[in-house]
Amino acid sequence: MLESEQYPAEKQVIDLLFVFISIFMVFGQFTFNAFFCLDLKISEFTRNKDSLVNWQEATLQHESD
Repeated sequence: MLESEQYPAEKQVIDLLFVFISIFMVFGQFTFNAFFCLDLKISEFTRNKDSLVNWQEATLQHESD
């Protein structure tokens, strides 16, 4: 006899937990990406060009090295 057949309520709780964790991880990734992109957009308008490095130029220079 399988353990899941002995304790059907525990299996439901564990399955529900996996669903919640999966949804939370996907939602967290979307919110992180959204805020990261928003931060880059804000920094484009608030950047002091003399004191801060332009991230696009910095990444392009780093790739060409």
